[in-house]
Amino acid sequence: MDQKQIFKQMVEFNHTVFNNFFQALALFQGQFERIASAALDQATGLPPESRQFIENWDKSFNAACDNFKSNVDYSYKQIEKYLVG
Repeated sequence: MDQKQIFKQMVEFNHTVFNNFFQALALFQGQFERIASAALDQATGLPPESRQFIENWDKSFNAACDNFKSNVDYSYKQIEKYLVG
């Protein structure tokens, strides 16, 4: 078997492992969001500014995760492009 083909299979396997891990992490994070949201709804003494801060923090975290995933996917596409070319 060609070394290039072996390396390509290794990269594809690593990409699959990363995607599965990221999906599991996203599910865990989504569950935590639901729990935190329920806790915030019950926290009647929480000032509106604090609630807004937490909501903005959550949006920022989700945007950073999406950006990270797209960067990793782009990197894998670049590796695959170099393997094919």
